[in-house]
Amino acid sequence: MTGAPDFCEPVVGWRLWSIGSEDGHARLASHVSPAVWQPGRELVAACSARRRDLRRPWRTHPTDHAAPAPGCTCGVHAMAAVGALGTYLPAPDRPYAWMRPLVRQAIGRVALWGEVVEGSRGWRASRAYPAEVWLPQLDIDGNDIAGVEEIALDLADYGVPVRVCDGRTGRDVVSDLSPRGTADRPAQPRPRSGGRGSSSRW
Repeated sequence: MTGAPDFCEPVVGWRLWSIGSEDGHARLASHVSPAVWQPGRELVAACSARRRDLRRPWRTHPTDHAAPAPGCTCGVHAMAAVGALGTYLPAPDRPYAWMRPLVRQAIGRVALWGEVVEGSRGWRASRAYPAEVWLPQLDIDGNDIAGVEEIALDLADYGVPVRVCDGRTGRDVVSDLSPRGTADRPAQPRPRSGGRGSSSRW
């Protein structure tokens, strides 16, 4: 794809979130940026990359393009297949010590719209909102994640289905979802102005 078309209907893909906290409530947060996804409000992407000053290479400046831009990595990312998320999930046999603290995470489907750029494994978009969320109950070592029920209740504020996955790690959840074809199941984002939704167990 050479351009970035403006989609009218949302594209639904898969992504990971870390679980952050804001005003005492659990919130979905991006793994690699400081962005916190707010309940009832679309996330609008912005490019955080810096470009070097050609005359003073020790100085950098913000890029002057809107996200997502061709030739850049900016935008809200989502995978076309849930199985592709396994690459980004920590595992006990991986030597990435920095990944091990990421025990509070969510796996989910996300609706993308606005400017959408298609890549080899998914998309980058200018706007996004959660469509469905799964919460692993176990960390990568098989231990219970503290407070997962409270996290689920807080995430119900997004107004989308939230499921606590009993006895499942993040890798288990991705494996369980992969053969079901759930990526083909329709789901629409439901931004809300307030109130709390509900969560379920899985």
